[in-house]
Amino acid sequence: MASVPRPDPAWLHHAATVGVEGIADAVLDACAVEGRVAAPSSQRILVSEPLGGWANPRLLGWLHEWASSSAERNDRGAHYTPPDFAAAVVDAALDGWELPVFTVDPACGGGVFLLEMLDRLVASGVAPADCVDRVGGIEIDRGAADVASMAIRAWQLQHGVAAPKPAQIAVMDALERWPGAWPDPGLVIGNPPFASPLKSGAIPEEAAAYRNHHSEVLGPYADLAAIHMWRASQVLHDGGRLAFVAPVSIINARDTGRMWERFEAEADAISVLIPESNPFDASVRVFVPVFEIRRQPASGRRSLSRAVGEAIGLPPLPIAEGAPTLATICTATSGFRDEFYGLAEAVEEENLQATELRKLVTVGSIDPLTCTWGVSPLRFAKARWNRPVV
Repeated sequence: MASVPRPDPAWLHHAATVGVEGIADAVLDACAVEGRVAAPSSQRILVSEPLGGWANPRLLGWLHEWASSSAERNDRGAHYTPPDFAAAVVDAALDGWELPVFTVDPACGGGVFLLEMLDRLVASGVAPADCVDRVGGIEIDRGAADVASMAIRAWQLQHGVAAPKPAQIAVMDALERWPGAWPDPGLVIGNPPFASPLKSGAIPEEAAAYRNHHSEVLGPYADLAAIHMWRASQVLHDGGRLAFVAPVSIINARDTGRMWERFEAEADAISVLIPESNPFDASVRVFVPVFEIRRQPASGRRSLSRAVGEAIGLPPLPIAEGAPTLATICTATSGFRDEFYGLAEAVEEENLQATELRKLVTVGSIDPLTCTWGVSPLRFAKARWNRPVV
């Protein structure tokens, strides 16, 4: 897919005064004209034409996101995916693989991943009128679901479908159920909501109930994204693929450890996409693991750690059986309150004239084969530090 120009903030701010419904007709009409299924309309709206023109189905999702406040999106853990990043995720999911018969995004928002898959289908030679039958979206928020449906209608008009089919968008909680009439998906892709249970009220009751029901895989502090990832993996049959945007914090989280063990036993980690910069309007680092389900027992599985290592350029390091581990040279502990408050009162910036103190190294300062303490600033106890010591 060619790069889609993002409307500038001034245009989005102005368009938000009329809302998605206010620009929908302009988008649909322009797409129909481009698809040669309608003549130009004489209607006018009180919003100037955006960069790239009105014939852009993705405008609807962009405006829907812009019209939602940051606080509202954070409360729902919803961080909408920029189209260029969605294209990169689809590239990773389809690498070395044929197009699936049916693709599902179980947290589809405004439909950006579904639009990307539609583009890939039509580029492969599938008739535009048939493409919509090969994608489905699930969305718990009816407003977002309506936007996705409208965007897919606009896409069909843009591709010359005079009588667009209804989009397969189901308004429901993907953790509870999926539409029974849909075909089995070959690919599950998307950007599920992120939320840490350490933040009070961040995990919806339904998600907590699902996590508790699957406590053999998901620990009590598993992130909402991990809960959705596990649920999606259970829908796929052998040979199916899963590609989900997720916070990097779930890679080494204690309460997702058993989930990764199950993935390692039942799937191959085909690849991991790590964006060079944060694609979201949120202070969260993300990655995209691509798994291919293989539930039959097999040796030589591709593990997530191997795929992550390849993504960041780490060479494979074979470990001899019986080699010493970290546990032979150190101990580790963790805590939430005592350790934090004890250190918060004692931390200070390094003073080379003072008695030598111990460096305070946070998790954010530890990267593979390197420590960025003293090189990059870090945050601790609601403050910014350059060379913190205790």
